[in-house]
Amino acid sequence: MDIMAAVQYPFEDEEWTSKVAVGILISMVPILNFAATGYLVTIIRNVAHNEPRPLPRWENLGDLLLKGLYLIIAQLAYFSVPMLLLAAVMTPLAILPLLGGGDEDVMAALGGVALMGLVCVGLIALVVAVALSLLLLAGIIRFSVGRQELGELFDFRGNFGYLRDNIGTILLAILYLFLVGLVIGTVIFCVGAVLSLIPICGPLISMAISLGMAFFAILLSGHLYGQVARETGLVGPTTPAV
Repeated sequence: MDIMAAVQYPFEDEEWTSKVAVGILISMVPILNFAATGYLVTIIRNVAHNEPRPLPRWENLGDLLLKGLYLIIAQLAYFSVPMLLLAAVMTPLAILPLLGGGDEDVMAALGGVALMGLVCVGLIALVVAVALSLLLLAGIIRFSVGRQELGELFDFRGNFGYLRDNIGTILLAILYLFLVGLVIGTVIFCVGAVLSLIPICGPLISMAISLGMAFFAILLSGHLYGQVARETGLVGPTTPAV
């Protein structure tokens, strides 16, 4: 995997300024910003297909919206049920001390039990959340290179098999994203602190920079995940690159 290629590739496109500007504007509009998520899917596909200019045009906005909607649906499905189950378990633990009936010693003992239970459940929830995030990411990569049908995101067996066989490559991409995100976050914080000293214009410029960096993160992650698909030899029924 080539992190520098992922960082540099948007600027190698002759029309990068207009494409990025449109992407930032679309990202600012509720509902329409689903298309930015769909744009991520197209980048993954193009990079996986070795397109020399993987930064796609904003041509078929309806298709991008649909792809983005599919990913939003998958995210909600992957995490809503575990969160509901977590709430169902944690709620009884939270009210457990009240069963002490006013006896301070009993309430303190039950409070300790409840606290230990909450910590254990929280740790389990964290592990489950990480596992689901990795499984969803594997599904997104396979979905982007595949037929791009909603069912592919819920092909748990196939997604788990792909994740299991390529966990090292996927984790490396995540590590790269984390490190670059750390740098970007630090830069945005420092620049924002300086611009905040400038009345009116400063905060506006800072917001524009933040939006630009957020969209750049989409481009970067799309390229890295596309590299994952390419390096792991992900093949199957594919749609043409654009």
